[in-house]
Amino acid sequence: MLGLRDFAMTSGASRRCALVIVVVNASVASNFALRGAAGATSVGSATLVVMAPAQLQAASVPFTFTIGMSSFTPGSSPIWAAYQVEMAYDPDIISVSSDVPALCQPLANWGPLSAVGTVADYCYGQDTTATGILETVTAQCVAPGTTALHLVPYLDPDRLFAGTEVVDHSGLGELDLTLQDSFVTCAPAPASVGGIAQYGEPASGRPGSARWLLPRALGVGALIAGAAAVFARRLRRQS
Repeated sequence: MLGLRDFAMTSGASRRCALVIVVVNASVASNFALRGAAGATSVGSATLVVMAPAQLQAASVPFTFTIGMSSFTPGSSPIWAAYQVEMAYDPDIISVSSDVPALCQPLANWGPLSAVGTVADYCYGQDTTATGILETVTAQCVAPGTTALHLVPYLDPDRLFAGTEVVDHSGLGELDLTLQDSFVTCAPAPASVGGIAQYGEPASGRPGSARWLLPRALGVGALIAGAAAVFARRLRRQS
């Protein structure tokens, strides 16, 4: 079975055929075998970092954060060839609506693998020393609170996909990575209905979590009950 480093060395149709195997079934056995084949070669290093706004984010207002490669130090191979990113977040606090690549060219070499609670994607065929923004992610708050934006290490037991990895041009091993997480804090909603603070539905249409649906329902119920009481008083006055 192929790992991302194997995929970096393939081309054309072979890359596309190997895609599902690469991302979903990264092989631990293949990784160790290739490390052994590398012998005395030196593996480079890189730093991947999540950059998020420090200020409080308002309810249901889109904001962006980035995932980038802030540094790259080559080893025996002078360039890096491919990466896969997996970043976990709390879907009860924020909802992600888009993930747009920046550094990966051509765009046909990039693909998203995201699921609820995870931003994940891959890029291959780069052969570059470039650093900078890899992805720009758009999200919005669906409830007050703080969520970590956690870059999941490669083959971490808690990963949903394969984790975060960058491989060199030779495909002989992933770079030694330093992963820097961030966080986002969502502010309490300023508006209220029936005396209960409200968080509106996100623009993407994703409903809020169950713990926020109940207060909204109670708020609407209070409005209906109040309207009924006013109507009843008017009827009594007319009679």
